Amino acid sequence: MIRTALAAALLSAAAIGPAAAQAGPRIHPLRDVAVAYRVHGTVGPGKQPEAAIVRMFWTDRGTLLRVEVQGQPGWGILNFAAKQMIMVIAPAHRYLEMPLDPARTPGLNIPPGTAMTRVGQDKVAGTPCTVWVLHGRDGSGTACVTPGGLVLRARGQGTAPPGTPGAGQPGSGSLRAISVAYGPQPAALFVPPAGFQRLDLAHIPGLSGGQRR
Repeated sequence: MIRTALAAALLSAAAIGPAAAQAGPRIHPLRDVAVAYRVHGTVGPGKQPEAAIVRMFWTDRGTLLRVEVQGQPGWGILNFAAKQMIMVIAPAHRYLEMPLDPARTPGLNIPPGTAMTRVGQDKVAGTPCTVWVLHGRDGSGTACVTPGGLVLRARGQGTAPPGTPGAGQPGSGSLRAISVAYGPQPAALFVPPAGFQRLDLAHIPGLSGGQRR
């Protein structure tokens, strides 16, 4: 559901997360918030750059996330507390439930051995944030993160992590928040719509046993 452009842009943010060293930022926002990003990215040699508007909705102190990509016929719901992901296929009125591996969510985890350096302050979409320089095993870049854990800007290059489009290939990308709205998020955003049918992964070729990455 998340396009290659988003995966590439998040290479720069993949080095930060809630399990970061004491000097580093967290990445799951503590407050309910809806944020829209303009994303650009490329994964793989000779590939054309991709661009997209991506909307994220956070609630429950950063444990529930809804992701929408402009032009895509559905959305994803990530429940970090339950380690579950739901992929909604809107035109078919159906959805999939599958395990969520936090280590395979670029930009939402912290790879081991990442060095993080605070280099200043900035403001993105009217919101103050701290600028970090990131150096990890698979890439490097910069990110601007609010004290409450919301990434507002990220840019970097590296190797696409496992479980993402173009895994193992070089990529680069950027994301920048274009709107930020703090406030309570409707509970209906984080569950499949009423009347949608749950698909059984065991009956889908290649997804036997409910395993999917």
